[in-house]
Amino acid sequence: MLRNILFLVCLLFLFGCSKEELPSPACTETLLEQLDMIPYDGQEIGCGFFLELYLFENQYYYLLGNPCIDMVQYPVDCQGDPDPAQVSGAWYLDFFESAQNLGVIGFTP
Repeated sequence: MLRNILFLVCLLFLFGCSKEELPSPACTETLLEQLDMIPYDGQEIGCGFFLELYLFENQYYYLLGNPCIDMVQYPVDCQGDPDPAQVSGAWYLDFFESAQNLGVIGFTP
């Protein structure tokens, strides 16, 4: 009985403490404003630019894209700057192979 209670407490601790927090709404709103974008609510993007949110190595990154343009994409932080830790091509390779895409968050109308 005691073992079952300890097991339950361990499970609650593990799963109760694993909640991920998204970047602050103010951060996202500021970045969207800087890029002259509006929040994405499922609208048709067409050939406009869009901003996606990614999770990689417990950090959030934004990636600018466009379905009609072949462009180089660089993950940026909340301020729109590349992470200083991204000093090698290996980091980018890991990012594009492993980052979790959390979806489109903004676009140009």
